[in-house]
Amino acid sequence: MMRRLPEIDPYPQRTKPVMSEFDARVVGAVSRLRLPAALRPAWGGRLRFVRQVRREIARQEAEATDWATIATGLRRGMLRRGTERRCRAGQSGNAIPADVAVALWATLCRACADVLGQAPFDVQIAAGYCLMRAEVAEMGTGEGKSLTAALGAAALGMAGRRVHVITVNNYLAGRDAERFAPFFAALGLTSGCIGEDVDAGLRRVTYRNDIVFADAKSIVFDYLRDRTGEGADRLTGGRAKLTTLVAGPEEGLLGPLLPGLDAVIVDEADSVLIDQAATPFILSGGVANLGGLDPDTLMAALDLARPLIEERHFVQAPALRRVTLTDAGRAVLTDATQDVAGLLRVSAVREHLVVQALVALHQLTEGRDYMLTDEGIAIIDENTGRVMPDRQWSQGLHQIVELKEGAPPSEIRATLGRITFQRFFPRYQHLCGMTGTARSAARELWEIYSLQVRRILPRRPDVRQWGDVRVFVNKGAKWEAIADHAARLVDQGAPVLIGTRTLGASRQMSAVLARRGIPHEVLSAEHAADEARVVAQAGG
Repeated sequence: MMRRLPEIDPYPQRTKPVMSEFDARVVGAVSRLRLPAALRPAWGGRLRFVRQVRREIARQEAEATDWATIATGLRRGMLRRGTERRCRAGQSGNAIPADVAVALWATLCRACADVLGQAPFDVQIAAGYCLMRAEVAEMGTGEGKSLTAALGAAALGMAGRRVHVITVNNYLAGRDAERFAPFFAALGLTSGCIGEDVDAGLRRVTYRNDIVFADAKSIVFDYLRDRTGEGADRLTGGRAKLTTLVAGPEEGLLGPLLPGLDAVIVDEADSVLIDQAATPFILSGGVANLGGLDPDTLMAALDLARPLIEERHFVQAPALRRVTLTDAGRAVLTDATQDVAGLLRVSAVREHLVVQALVALHQLTEGRDYMLTDEGIAIIDENTGRVMPDRQWSQGLHQIVELKEGAPPSEIRATLGRITFQRFFPRYQHLCGMTGTARSAARELWEIYSLQVRRILPRRPDVRQWGDVRVFVNKGAKWEAIADHAARLVDQGAPVLIGTRTLGASRQMSAVLARRGIPHEVLSAEHAADEARVVAQAGG
C-alpha cells in the first residue's frame, strides 16, 4: 500500500488571488456593511474573555498549579493540532478553542508577572487577544503596546507559529528583544533580533527563532533577496519539496533567509500599512547595463531642467514625488537637443531624465530628504528621520542629486526586485497590528488587508490638556517662543522633546537653546549613533 508524502511548504506565505471586477464590487459592498463593526470598542466579547482569564488565573493560583507545567502541556497540544492544520490547508490558525485560549492567556499572565515582575492590565490582555484573532488593536499612548505585542507574540508562538514583531526602528527592536527574551525563554520559545549590521548567515539563523523582532524594511529586503537570489528557484516546486524532505528545511542547499511568512505583529499599523503602503522598496545590486547613461549625460539632463518654469513647462505632485512635463516643456526640450548626440536625442529617454532632474531640483532637499557625507549622498527616511545606509534612489535620480550637490556620481545599480508594503504584508498567513490612531484608517485597513479594527478603551480616563494654536510672523519668533516654553518646563523638572521636520530646523532650534544656556541634546540623522545614549538619558 502506497503512502503519500506529507504536504510540505518550504516557504509558507499567503498568495492573494486576483479578483475579477464582479468580486471586487462584492468585497466593496461587504466592507461598507461591516465597517461599523470595525469601529466597535473591544469591550463586550473581549471583556468577557478578560474576565474568564482572570478567573482562570485565580483558579490556577488557588490550586497552586505551576504555570510552567501548564505552558508545556498547552504548547504540546496546540502544536499537534495547529501544525497539522496549517500544513494541510495553510490556514491562519485563529480558531483556537475558547477553553484553550483562556488557559493559555492565564498562563501567559502568570509567567509575565513571575519573570518580568509586571502583571498585564486588562486592556493589555484584551489587545493581545485581538492580535491572536488577526485584528488591529487601537491602544492609546502609554497603555503598554510593547508588553501587549510580547504577549500576542508569545500566544502565537505557543501555537507553533513563527512570529515577526515589526517595530518602528532597529533601536526599539533590539530593546524589546532584549527586554522580553527571558519571558519567551521561560515559555520554551526562542527569540532574536534582526539589526542592520547582521550578516546573511546570522540572519538565516535568527529567522529560525520562534519570535523575531525587526523593523519592516529589514524583513522586506530579506524577502526580496530570497525571491531574487541564487536560491530563488529552490523556493517553489517539486525540487524545493524534495530538498526539504531529504536535507531538512534548515539544511537545504542555498536555503532562503526567511523560513516563510507565517505570522506578523505590526506596531504603528496605520503608518506602516496605510501611510507607507505605496512606497516602493527596491533591491539593487551590481552595475546596471544602461549603455551611454554616463555622468555627462546626467549632467546634460540637469542643465536642461534648470531653466524650465513650473506651470509653464512642468507641473508637480509633491505628495507623490512626481513631475509631469507639459506640451510646452516637451517642445522646449526638443528644440534644445536638436544638435545633441547620444541618448538625449531619444525623446523617451530625454524626457525621463529631465523629469528625474526636476524632482532632484524641486522636490528633494538637503537636510530633509538626504544629507551630504564623505561617501556622497545618504538618504534620510522621511518617516523616521534616520539615515538609510547603502540605499539609492532608482533610475538615475540618486546620481542626478549627487551632481546637483557637486559630488561625484556613484554607479547606477541594477534593479533586482521591488515591492511595496501593500503587496508584501498580505502575504503573511496571520496579519495583525497595534496603533494609537486606527479608526481614521479603518476602512482602508479592511478593504486592503481585511483587517478589523478594535478600539481598546483606556485603562484610566485621559487627562491630557490641549493648548491653543499659536501663529508667528517668522521662524525666528517661533524658535524663541519654543525656547521660552521649553525653559519653563525644564524649570519644573519636566523632560522636553522638540520635534522638527528637517536637519536645518534642528540646527536652528539647537542654536537658540544654546544661546540661552538651556542644556539639550540633538538627535537627528547626523547623530543616529548616539540615539541609544540620548534616549536612555532623556529627562535626566
